[in-house]
Amino acid sequence: MPTAPHHSRKAKSNREFLDTIDPGKYPDWKATAAFYVAVHRVEELRDMLEATDSCDHGDRRMYIQLHHRPIQRAFQ
Repeated sequence: MPTAPHHSRKAKSNREFLDTIDPGKYPDWKATAAFYVAVHRVEELRDMLEATDSCDHGDRRMYIQLHHRPIQRAFQ
């Protein structure tokens, strides 16, 4: 199971990639990279607080809805 530091490194790597993408040329890849930055940040948070990972996107959405409502709208 990946750990919080693993998710942190992946989020940082994805963020660096995100910052290189031209949104006028590749908006779909910009959105995809942004989504995975958010996924890894949520997984990092979950691992720090519960030492668990989400098993799929639905599980992650439910976790956010139940435990981190202030970020739910932005994540969606």
